Amino acid sequence: MVKAQVPKIFGKLLYGSKFHRLKQSLTADQSVVIERRGSLERLPIGQLVDGLLVEGEEVRDVSALGIRAPAFDPSTWRYDWRTVTHVIRHRRENEILEVRTERGKRVRVTGCHSLFTYDPDRRQVKAVQARSLRAGDYIVAPRRLPEPLQLDRVNLLSHLRADDLAPRWAYVYGIPGAVFDALAAAATTVHLKSGRDKSRRYYRLTAKDGTAVDVLDDSWAQYPRKGFLPARLVKRLGLETECAGAVLRTYHHGAVKETPVTWVLNPPLMRLLGLYVAEGHCDARQVGFTFSSRETNLVEEVVATARGLGLSTTIEPRARNAMRVKLFGGLTSLLFPAWCGRGAKNKQVPPFVYHAGPDLRQHFLDGLYLGDGHRVKTRDVLMFGSASRTLVEDVELLWLFQGVVPSRHGPSIHHGLGRNPCVFWRLDVHGFDIGASHVYTRRGTHERRNRYRLFPIAKLALRQADHGTRVGAEPESLLRAVGLGTGPAGAGKSLGIVMGVVPGMSYGLADLTSLAGGRVTRHLATHLVDRGYLSTVEDDGYAATSKIDDLRREIDAVGSFVASDLCLLRVVDVTEVASGNPFVYDLSVLGCENFVAGEGAIACHNSRGQQGIGISAAAMYGQLTTGKPIRVTSRVGKRKAAHVFDIQLDTRKNEPVVTHDETMEEWHQEHGTRVELEIVANWQQGQRFVNRYVEHTALANPHATIHYTRPVGVAQRANADKPGNETLSFPRATSELPKEAMEIKPHPHGVELGALMLMARESKSHDVRGFLQTAFSRVSAAAAGEILAKVSWGKKPVKPRVLGANRAMAEELHKVIAETRLMNPPTNCLSPIGDELMRKGLVSFLNVIESEGESGDENTQLDLDSAGMKPAKKAGKAAPAAKQQAKVAPEPAQPSIPDASPEEGVEKIKGHNYFIATVTRPPKVYRGNPFQVEVGLAYGGSWPPDKTIELFRFANRVPLLFQRGACGITEGIVRTDWRNYMLSQPKGSLPVGPMALLVHIASVWVPFTSESKEAVAHYPDIMKEIQLAAQECGRKLATFIRKRKAADYQAQRRSIFELYIEEVAIAIGKITGRKPNPIKREFLQVAHKVTAAEIKEEEKALMEEEGKPKAKSRARAEEE
Repeated sequence: MVKAQVPKIFGKLLYGSKFHRLKQSLTADQSVVIERRGSLERLPIGQLVDGLLVEGEEVRDVSALGIRAPAFDPSTWRYDWRTVTHVIRHRRENEILEVRTERGKRVRVTGCHSLFTYDPDRRQVKAVQARSLRAGDYIVAPRRLPEPLQLDRVNLLSHLRADDLAPRWAYVYGIPGAVFDALAAAATTVHLKSGRDKSRRYYRLTAKDGTAVDVLDDSWAQYPRKGFLPARLVKRLGLETECAGAVLRTYHHGAVKETPVTWVLNPPLMRLLGLYVAEGHCDARQVGFTFSSRETNLVEEVVATARGLGLSTTIEPRARNAMRVKLFGGLTSLLFPAWCGRGAKNKQVPPFVYHAGPDLRQHFLDGLYLGDGHRVKTRDVLMFGSASRTLVEDVELLWLFQGVVPSRHGPSIHHGLGRNPCVFWRLDVHGFDIGASHVYTRRGTHERRNRYRLFPIAKLALRQADHGTRVGAEPESLLRAVGLGTGPAGAGKSLGIVMGVVPGMSYGLADLTSLAGGRVTRHLATHLVDRGYLSTVEDDGYAATSKIDDLRREIDAVGSFVASDLCLLRVVDVTEVASGNPFVYDLSVLGCENFVAGEGAIACHNSRGQQGIGISAAAMYGQLTTGKPIRVTSRVGKRKAAHVFDIQLDTRKNEPVVTHDETMEEWHQEHGTRVELEIVANWQQGQRFVNRYVEHTALANPHATIHYTRPVGVAQRANADKPGNETLSFPRATSELPKEAMEIKPHPHGVELGALMLMARESKSHDVRGFLQTAFSRVSAAAAGEILAKVSWGKKPVKPRVLGANRAMAEELHKVIAETRLMNPPTNCLSPIGDELMRKGLVSFLNVIESEGESGDENTQLDLDSAGMKPAKKAGKAAPAAKQQAKVAPEPAQPSIPDASPEEGVEKIKGHNYFIATVTRPPKVYRGNPFQVEVGLAYGGSWPPDKTIELFRFANRVPLLFQRGACGITEGIVRTDWRNYMLSQPKGSLPVGPMALLVHIASVWVPFTSESKEAVAHYPDIMKEIQLAAQECGRKLATFIRKRKAADYQAQRRSIFELYIEEVAIAIGKITGRKPNPIKREFLQVAHKVTAAEIKEEEKALMEEEGKPKAKSRARAEEE
C-alpha cells in the first residue's frame, strides 16, 4: 500500500462498499424515548441529535453523557434501559417509507432501515428491511416498556423559574439555620449607592450561575431570625434541595396560605393532576376546574385534595349546568401550567408522572379518563380524545409503561362546543386492558384477551388448520392451530400424548391412553399419524416422530414470546412519502442495537457496531478495549523502504491520527502489508467463531497460503509440552492469482434516486444528456435521447446540478430510466473462483481438516474445530472399538464410495474417498448489477451420513457465518428438490447426507439484508441462479451415485455367480471328461463379459438421461 493511503484505510470508519449509500436512519420528526439526567423525555430524534452534534459532524460518541434508551434483549425479549453510545446524522440518499400498523402506530424510515419481525423457522426475532415489508406482514412493537427511575415526591421549587417568581409575593419558611450559616460564611460586605440615596451596606452572595446577588443588610438581618427567604432568592442561589423540608407561603386577599415545598406523590394528588389535564385551566392567580353539575363527587374530591395541600378553594355555579372549582395559593397558577401545559391544544402529561410507580400512574390515568374519557355503552371500550397531539402521544406512552397497547385514531376534524372545528386525536383501550383501571371494570364475564396479546397464526411454523388469525399461548390453543384437537373431545388428549411420548419408543393404544388421561381410540391415533406426529410400527404400535419435538419447541417459543415485553402488529400499509429535511438520523444503543421510535412506539433496529466496516472497526475496537493503537507495516517493492505506522481513530471527527511514523530500510518481506492489533475478547470454538471463518476463507481463496495460530487446550495438544498456541496451515492450491476485476461505471437500472441526485450534483457535464452518457455504462447517445424524450423537460438544455437539486425532476428521470430497455452491464467486473480452483480449494481444505484422521477408518466424522489438534490414537485401543462397531453395524444411510479413478470426480484424501463436483454459472444481471453464482460439493468421506449437510456460504469470497436461516442462499438450496439427486430431504429443510456444499456469489453489489453483511437478500434472479447451479451439481452427484450403485449391483451378481462356478465346473468336467479349471476360466470370462456389457449399457443410458437437462438448459440460455 502507498504510504499516503495507509492512515485512511486503517483509521477511518466507512459504511462498506454498498452501505455508504444505504445508511439506516429515521426522519427528523420521529419521536424517540430516552432517559437523561434522571428524567424521561419523548422528543423528535432530529432535535436530540442536532443538539449534540456541531455543524458538519456526522457521528459522535455520547457514552459519557449517560443517555439511556429502552431496548429489548434479543435473547430474552425483555426491555431494559441501555446506554446510547453514538448519535448519527447524515444526508438522506434513499426513499422515505411510512410503515403503518394496526392500533394506529406508524414510523418513517429510509427504505434500507430495518425493523423487526418474528422468524417462524428459527423461532427468533430478526431484522427486516422496511422496503421488503408488505401489507399483512407483522412487525415487532413494545408491549411493555421498562420502569424508569422511580420518584415518590416532587420539589415544587425545582419546577419554578426565578423570573416567574419576581412579581410574586412568595416566601420559603422553615429553612434550617445551617443554611444561613453557610450563606453568611460565603457572603462578602459591599457598600452601594442607588441614585441620590446615601450609600448602604449589602451582603453579596454568589448565584448558581456565577452572578452576584446583593441583599440589603436590613433584609439580611431578619432572614435568619425568622427562618425564611424569598422564593426567588432561593431559586437564584440554587437552594431547592436544602429547602425541601420547608413550606412555601403565599398570600390571597391578605390571608396566609402555606403548602409544603415537597409534595408527596399519592393517589389523590395524581388524580387531581389527571383531572386538571382533562378539565383544568388557569389565569394569573388561580387554577380552575369545570365539571358538570352531576359530577359532585369529582368536585368534592378536588376540594378535599386541594385543602389537604394547604390550598384555598371556591365553588361557583356556571352556565349550562356546570360548576367551577377554583384553587388559590401554593403558586399553583405557575406550577400546573408548567407541568401540564397551558390551553387545550398544548396539554401534556407532567414529566414526573412517568417516574411514579405503576399504581400511581394508573391513578393519574383514572383522573384523566374521569375528566375527558368516555365509556362506550354498547362496546367494551374506553375512549379518550384531545385536541393536543402531544397529550395523546404522552398518554399512549404512559399506557405502555402500564403494559397496555392502546389503539390510536386520528387526526380527524372534531366539531365541539367552540366556534371553529379542531383537529382531534383519540385513544381506545379495549376489553381485557380496561381491567387495569381502579375506576372502570370490564363488562365481559369471561376473560377475553386483546388481539395484540395473542400470537399470529401466520407466524407458526407448523400451522395447518384455519383457526382464526391469532392464538393464545395455551398449549391446547396451539394444538388446534396446527390441526390437532379440533374435534368435539377437544385438545386435552392430544396434548397429553404430545407432551408425554418419547421419540424412538413404541406405544400401543393402552400406552397412549395412559399418557392422554382418557381413552384413546384408533381414530385419534390415526389422526396423529396423518399429521406426521406419530408413525406406525410393527404389532399395531405407534412411535413418536421428530415432528413432536418441533411442536414442543413451537409451544415453548410461542409461550415465551407471549410472556415477553414484545408484541406482533400487522402492517396495514407501506407508502413512500416526501421529506423536507435533507438529513436523517439514527442512534446506536449499547449491546442490543435497537431502540423505540415513531408514533406509538415501534421497535427500530440499529446495526452500527455490526456493519461491514472491516479493519478500521477492528482498529477502533482494539483502541476502545486496550487503549493501544494499531500498527501497520507496508512495503510496495523490493527496492523501496518499508513504512511503519501507529494509528489511532479520532471517533469524534472520524479521522485517523498517526501517532508514530518511521521508515524501515530492512524488512523480511519484499512487499506486502502487515497489520498488528491487540484486543480484549473471548476466543471460542464453534460454528460461528474464528476457526470456522479462517477455514472458510482458505476454502474460497485457494490462491492464498494461510497460517493460523490459535490457542489450544492441554487435552487437545498433540504434544502437551508445547506452548498453548498451535499453528494450522492451509497451503495454496494454485500459484495462479484470481482474474483481476475491471472497474465499470454504474448501470442506470441499479442506481437509486438519492445516488442519482448526488451524481448529478457532482457531474462536470454541460447537460443531462452528456451526464447520462459519461456517468453510466451502456447509455449510448441514442439511449440518452430515448430517455430524455420521455421526460417533460427533456427538450430543454438542463444542467446536471439543476437536476441534482430538483427532486421532482430527478424522480421523473429515475422512473423513465427504469422503464427504458438498456443493454446489460459488462460482466468483466466480476472475479469468480472458477471450476478448477473451486475443486482445488475443496481438496486443499479437506486435506487440512482430515489431516489427523485415521486413514483406514471410513467411519471417522469430521470435527472442524479439532482439525490439526487431535492427538493420534494408540493402535492398541483401536481394535476393541472396531469390534464394538462390528457388533452393532447400522445400515448405512447413504451408499459408500469405493475407490475410483480421478477422472470420475473422486479424490482420495487421507484414506477417505470424496466425490467432488463444481459448477460456475454464466454471469447474469439483477436490477442493473452483474452477478455470478458458483456451487461446489464434496460428497462422502467423513461427513456424517445421518445429519444435515454442511452449507458454506460466500459473497465475493468472504464467508457468511451468521443468519443462515435468513439468507437467500439457504433458501435457494432448500427449494431445490434434492430427493431427485439421491439424497433425503425433510420438508422445508436442507438435505441430509454425507456432503458439504459451497455456494459463492460474486457481484459488484451483493444485496445483503442489513449492514452486518451476514445474509443475502431473496432477489428472484439470484435465487433462480442458485437453484440452477445446485441442480446442475445435483445431476452430477446423482449420476455418480447411480453409477456406483450399478457397479455394486453387478459386482454383487458376479460374486454370487462365482460362488457356484467351482461346483458347476466339477460337475460338467465329470460329464464331459474335461478338467474343471479350464471350464472355470471360461465361466469367469463369460461372467465378466456379461456384467461389463450391462454396466456399459447402464452408463450409456445414464449419460443420455443426463444430457437431456443439459440440452434444455442450453436452449433456455440461448433463448435468454
